[in-house]
Parts: sequence; structure tokens; C-alpha cells
Amino acid sequence: MHSRAIFGQKKGIFRPVRALGVTLSGLVFDETPPLLPEQKRREALLMAQDKINARYGG
Repeated sequence: MHSRAIFGQKKGIFRPVRALGVTLSGLVFDETPPLLPEQKRREALLMAQDKINARYGG
């Protein structure tokens, strides 16, 4: 169905979106240790990346 048919036939009823925001809350860090070798490797890579970012910014 065409959007004008849904919202009405008047001109000027539609305005462009100027800003759109997304908010996240209640996020928690997962303390569960990785069990598989691939997870351990990924965790080690992420920790190394975090150290680099902390030292040099990022």
C-alpha cells in the first residue's frame, strides 16, 4: 500500500528525518570463560586490541 494512502492525501504531511538515535542500556559483561580454542583465540585478540586502543587511543 502506498504511504500517502495510509497517512493521508495532504501535501506537507511528510517531513524528512533530521536525526535518528539509538540507545542501549542494561548491557552486562559476560564473565564466562571461553571454552573452545577459537573463542580463546578471539578473546586474546580482543584483549590485545583493547590494550593497543588504551595506549594509543582508538
